[in-house]
Amino acid sequence: IEYNLEAVDAAIGAVNEALASGMDWRELDRMIREERKAGNPVAALIHSLQLESNQITLLLGNYLDAEEGDDEAAMTRPASKVQVDLGLSAHSNASTHYQSRKKHVAKKDKTLSANEVALRAAEKKAQAQLQQVRSKPTAAPVARKPAWFERFHWFISSENYLVISGRDAQQNELIVKRYFARGDAYVHAELH
Repeated sequence: IEYNLEAVDAAIGAVNEALASGMDWRELDRMIREERKAGNPVAALIHSLQLESNQITLLLGNYLDAEEGDDEAAMTRPASKVQVDLGLSAHSNASTHYQSRKKHVAKKDKTLSANEVALRAAEKKAQAQLQQVRSKPTAAPVARKPAWFERFHWFISSENYLVISGRDAQQNELIVKRYFARGDAYVHAELH
């Protein structure tokens, strides 16, 4: 916008004059296309109209930064599409764009710095957890003490009774003499 101040002001003025004269929006769009075909430089700048939001899109190029012998490269460089508010001058539109860009750059920088802080905090936490895992002694899992009946054949019945049997005749005698109590049931079978 800054490099094309006069052209931007001319495009804003032309559209505002047409709208002030009561021209229909479709008629204005058709007129701009006709003028563009006729070679009008101001109409050639206007890319599209967004009159419902009081804006137009202009095709603007940066020809001032071209070097002395670089005129052909400057002319073939693609133009930038820039939205311009019809209620503001070219300077005001440029100022609005600068403020918007400045705000976006500040927001981007803030996001990147917050991202870096979060990443450093996550790395620090991961290092602390890794250090904690490394410093813990590797102890064998604590073995539970087996119950007295686990030396024998045993299971829990569906009625929640403990059923014990010896592996041989000697263990059967041991169960009866040492562990058999009043109220326990004793079943004997001779299997060969």
